[in-house]
Amino acid sequence: MTIPKKRQASLLPTLLLPAMLAGGCALAPGMHVDIENEAPESQAYRVMPVTAELMREQRISREQRVFDLQVEGLPAIDPNRADRDYHVGPGDVLTIVVWGVPELETSNSERRDPEDGVVVGPEGDIFFPYAGVMKVEGLTVEEIRTLLGEKLGVYVRSPQVDVRVGVYRSQRVQVTGEVLEPGAAALDNTSKGVLDALTERGGPSERASRRRVFLSRGNQRFEVNLDNLYGGDLGSFSPALQAGDVIRVPDASEDQIVVLGAVEAPKSVAMVSDKLSAISAIAAAGGVSKTTARGSDIYVFRAADSGMPEDEQIQVFQIDMSQPQGLLFATNFILQPRDVVYVATTELSRFNSVMVQLLPTLQEIFYVDRLTSDNR
Repeated sequence: MTIPKKRQASLLPTLLLPAMLAGGCALAPGMHVDIENEAPESQAYRVMPVTAELMREQRISREQRVFDLQVEGLPAIDPNRADRDYHVGPGDVLTIVVWGVPELETSNSERRDPEDGVVVGPEGDIFFPYAGVMKVEGLTVEEIRTLLGEKLGVYVRSPQVDVRVGVYRSQRVQVTGEVLEPGAAALDNTSKGVLDALTERGGPSERASRRRVFLSRGNQRFEVNLDNLYGGDLGSFSPALQAGDVIRVPDASEDQIVVLGAVEAPKSVAMVSDKLSAISAIAAAGGVSKTTARGSDIYVFRAADSGMPEDEQIQVFQIDMSQPQGLLFATNFILQPRDVVYVATTELSRFNSVMVQLLPTLQEIFYVDRLTSDNR
């Protein structure tokens, strides 16, 4: 049976947890790694002890990802300018008033429903008494006001014309995926960002990822860190929307951490933010087992980037809890989606014997995950 690509990346908790637990005692022994002496001649993983230097590199890498989001081609809403130059298009409804000329204030009066105004036709034109058919597509209201005043000036002395957009319809963005009210969100003369569009469509659903959304613009596709926007890590930066943008809110199936080994309740843990630490994930799984946890080894398995060498397909981060700084490292080591956290047990076992059992499943799932990530 072929698994649809949409579901492949969400199979990590579904396949990995039962596969690990099915091994029973085979996976129960603890793990201790002698990096220099125990590494086999051919291995598909790289073990990295968590040190202060690695923690610093991780923090810099995270900050760089936040910075990249601001410079990779997404203009931000300017907090010092609340409005924007709106260009009228087909479907917009204009409210037009010519002051002092009662016969031109009927269906276009401010006192009537904006829906009763002048609709911009499919070809981008309108009809107005004495002015005739006018091409207004692509013009601002100020430009339409000037043009209309010139045409009416032939019949009315010094016409006082007021033009407004009563209903905005021509410029829209689509909001899809896990939102309460999927559909179109209209852009108007105010600057709107991703959060504005999500709010207009009811906000994320219960199943939605709280970490990220995807923004498609023409042939470009951006990953917007929703957690940082809500959390304020990006300050006032919010990507400004353009007509035709498509916002997709994925579900939370890709935001899972699997916690195994000597914990009270091995389980998959939902990653609701980009700040989930190793110790928090272990706490969510009931904490370390009081009878089997050795407390000296915590391992975090992570799929390496597609550009990594074949012998480093899986990264293994070792947190040594026997050291004074071990708890500090575990508290500050930030996890990534689909990481696997393994807490070692008290029974003696060599690290590579456990890896022999873990690697086939990890390699298979991480390989599928890498393929789907490249094709999203």
